[in-house]
Amino acid sequence: MTTTTTSRRTMNDLKKDEKEACQDAKDLDESVQPLLSVPDSQAQSSTRLRRNQIPSSSPAHPIQPSHTPVPARTLVTKYTDWKGSRINVFHGDDSTLLYHAKIKMTKPHMVFTSDNGSSVGDVTFHALSYRIDTTVNGNHIVLTPQGWLKNEYTFTSVAQPDSNLTWKWRRASSEILCTDQSGIQIARLSYRSLLYTKDGRIEIFEEKAANGRALDEIVISGLSLAHFIIVMNVGSLGLAAIVLGTI
Repeated sequence: MTTTTTSRRTMNDLKKDEKEACQDAKDLDESVQPLLSVPDSQAQSSTRLRRNQIPSSSPAHPIQPSHTPVPARTLVTKYTDWKGSRINVFHGDDSTLLYHAKIKMTKPHMVFTSDNGSSVGDVTFHALSYRIDTTVNGNHIVLTPQGWLKNEYTFTSVAQPDSNLTWKWRRASSEILCTDQSGIQIARLSYRSLLYTKDGRIEIFEEKAANGRALDEIVISGLSLAHFIIVMNVGSLGLAAIVLGTI
């Protein structure tokens, strides 16, 4: 009898201890849960922060897309005979004649006139020199080659005081770029052929160079250099061929 009573008390004590242990665990879980939970607003803020963070491998300032300037004026150049000895320059609509250039065998080798036939300028090439001499509205302007590749030509503008302009092209390229001393792109002369003997375009990006005497300088210097590049491309035909207008 004593043994049975003792066993029953022991079982009751174990159940009581187990019940108290469960209650303690429950109390502990309830006390810890607030520390582990994160408010919704804080969680959303943390998510936004991660989304806006820049990975350590990314640059702090993303690379901006290249920007092509919008031309203030566009001209079209067309060869009017199969020999390439005459060039007409039109306004962008292909109907308004602005300039006419004639290539000759005697000096000056290129003569530019306006739409009404009045003289605008001329160009002289040199058989033993890369220098190009031009006359624009009575002003002598020299295009001087730069660098050992001779793919840059600089000149001092008369129409744009304090402006030193540079025409530059790359080998096997069908365009020539004109920039000022600050690197600002002034104009671009482009062709549909690497030989520069097809129709082309002259895009003027700066308003100050889009009209008047400044435009005269851009057109004459650009076309004279483009015509001279034909010599570079045909090589063995030499300067005589370009002067004779046989290319």
